[in-house]
Amino acid sequence: MIKYSVNALYLALCIGALVVAPCASAAQKAKPSAKKPVAGPDLPSRVPLSAPFCMVNGEKISIANYVDRLSVRFAPEAREALISEALVRQEARRRKLAASPAEIDATVKRVFADNARRYGGEKGLEAELKRTRGWSRDDFRAVIREQAHTEVLREKLGQSLVKGSDVEDKDLEPLYEQQRDNFRQPDSVRIAHILVKRPEGGEAAEKAARARAEDILTRLKATPADFDRVAREQSDDKTTGAQGGKIPTDLLRTANPFGSNFEALVYPVKQGLVPEVVATPMGFHVIRVDANKAGRQLPLAEVREQLRTVVLTKRREQALEELFVRLRTQARVETGKF
Repeated sequence: MIKYSVNALYLALCIGALVVAPCASAAQKAKPSAKKPVAGPDLPSRVPLSAPFCMVNGEKISIANYVDRLSVRFAPEAREALISEALVRQEARRRKLAASPAEIDATVKRVFADNARRYGGEKGLEAELKRTRGWSRDDFRAVIREQAHTEVLREKLGQSLVKGSDVEDKDLEPLYEQQRDNFRQPDSVRIAHILVKRPEGGEAAEKAARARAEDILTRLKATPADFDRVAREQSDDKTTGAQGGKIPTDLLRTANPFGSNFEALVYPVKQGLVPEVVATPMGFHVIRVDANKAGRQLPLAEVREQLRTVVLTKRREQALEELFVRLRTQARVETGKF
């Protein structure tokens, strides 16, 4: 089944499918045109076909070689993607739908952020772009922008085909019952901890580390108000230690964050110090439970909008698929020879 979304193409076209061995980009190697200097992403359309794609020990591999190889390998997929994008624009014009600059900017920002997350943040994405393409982040944004207009129009087409009001409450109840287990909220705790790292050096070093943690716990049982201060001064987890040992997120029982020993000792405590030192692969923890929430089944009323979004998205995707199958079947496509 063909998916007529340009969104999935961003990373494939910009980083994945066209990754080449490290060599100078065409934009770097080609001489600037007399009319317009070469700048931005190394797209073949921006340089002469005879310009070097890269040089290998002084031997030129031309843009023409590069384009021919890509055409042999990716032409069917690229052709269908370009045809579908043209159909999006044409159908949007027919329905008098338009993409505003603000909507295009928002799409560029979203797609850039999605790609950045895949590479551990903007710096990771920037390094990957530079390594594989010789691009800057602005070059990448320029490539995204070229497709963002079509993506906004596609979203608007989906909205015009299936309205939000088309999904009624009665449509949500069967889905809720089918996925009831997905809406079970697990037990959770919010804790602060003082960590004594598990040391290297054998059994004696490990016993000493446990003894240090047990000594801290004994003293805090007598003066529990000192927990924050002791965490700042003695915890080997310096990040949380600076915050008085507080872990800023709830720990879900189903996530089993620190192993079965942690679960067995910590979750039964409603509030206050866990009476034993908790051993985990990280080391030995002195733990204070600040909040303990029992799991519960979330009722339909609390997840109604979440389900509505799921149903609405699915129906819009299906409606778009049906629309574009019809448009593609009816379209007059003339493929030139090259």
